[in-house]
Amino acid sequence: MLTSNANRREDEESTKEVVWNCTDYNADKLPEGKLRKLSTKGVDSTAPDFSEVQTLEDGVVVPLGKPKEQRGPKGSLLYNEYIVYNVDQIRMRYIIQHNIDQIQLESFNNSGPLQVPTAVP
Repeated sequence: MLTSNANRREDEESTKEVVWNCTDYNADKLPEGKLRKLSTKGVDSTAPDFSEVQTLEDGVVVPLGKPKEQRGPKGSLLYNEYIVYNVDQIRMRYIIQHNIDQIQLESFNNSGPLQVPTAVP
């Protein structure tokens, strides 16, 4: 499932979320016009458990729970992915290191284990 933040004119609502249930990974083929995309979120079946959260000073909610299976459509992504089309709109705030279970990687990739690059300290 892809969700896209769509930008409208400044005098209207500034942001609206549009949801597509699809496997088309070509963002240039998604709706245009009033639904011009600023970003896309690829959603899959594994996500953090929001039963425990920490709210930061600026209002950002950070889930503290372990990943768990989510209800809803199943896709081919292992985890949620966030894609921003204009890199000038990105402000890096956090770097997160995540260890993926090798069994999960092997079940995702039919040809065997994925080669996961190591993080640079």
